[in-house]
Amino acid sequence: MLLHAAEAPKEGIKIVGSGLAGLLRHSGSSTYGAISGISTGELTAALPHPVYFVGVNDLAAARLVDAAVFSGWRYIILHHDRPLLSAGVTFSSNTESLEFSHASAGPFVAGTIEGIRRAGKLKKLEQDDFELRLLEVPGLAVVSLWFHSVGHDFFMPLSPVRKALVSYKLYSEAALVEALMESAGKRIEVTDARA
Repeated sequence: MLLHAAEAPKEGIKIVGSGLAGLLRHSGSSTYGAISGISTGELTAALPHPVYFVGVNDLAAARLVDAAVFSGWRYIILHHDRPLLSAGVTFSSNTESLEFSHASAGPFVAGTIEGIRRAGKLKKLEQDDFELRLLEVPGLAVVSLWFHSVGHDFFMPLSPVRKALVSYKLYSEAALVEALMESAGKRIEVTDARA
């Protein structure tokens, strides 16, 4: 498998750097704790990959790839070779320009590195060159690596996962939809009942 990233916007790394510098001015958050005491010059923004999201209504209707919406870029922030956190840039609400959206020191940072490592050993992914993407299903708290090529799409949910999924297991689009459709439908029912 040849894993490649889509071409990230040139200003992305600069935006991430400014965002991280801003975080260092505000102590108290977990992201601050992950990088406190480290100069921003010692940090590297690596592995840029596009981020997509899909809503529970689409999943409940068995739509995934065609319904996924591009929302921005995600970078893994390294101190030397050690992943510390992820940082995101997204499109501002009123313009086409990019802005720093967040940084996270949560489990999906190490999970991304682990998922890529495991993906490199899978026979199903030897058949093609894949673009690395991230898929988020916010309504179900699901985060998954997405390996995309012209003819194939595979998904690898990152830990922690819902009961219906297995961490780091490779799913086809159909298998992932099948695993999440019921949960998506229940989420809609709960939301409708509260409205």
